[in-house]
Amino acid sequence: MLNTLLTSQISFSEKLTQGLLTFFIGLFVVFLGITIIVVFVTLAGKVFSSTEKQKVKNTPKQVEVKQTEEVAVSNEIPTHVKVAIIGAISAYYFENQKSNCEFVVKKIKRY
Repeated sequence: MLNTLLTSQISFSEKLTQGLLTFFIGLFVVFLGITIIVVFVTLAGKVFSSTEKQKVKNTPKQVEVKQTEEVAVSNEIPTHVKVAIIGAISAYYFENQKSNCEFVVKKIKRY
């Protein structure tokens, strides 16, 4: 087909129609191929997600038993905890400002 387009025996209008026909056929084939790929990937995704849901449904659920502890709840925060929190916050901000702070937080422990 390309050989016939290059020869000078065919008129310009015939070359133009063959060129446009080739262009539109190529365009159609490309979009058809993309559509087939999109449909295939979508269907494969649905198949894989449905099998994954079935696997999750078939697995037995493990039940964890937590023992409850009675803890005395008070609204008062001890003074040494307040001081530790204030010290940790100030040390953090002083560290970011590159000042000479002697206080260093080494470990924060939850009681």
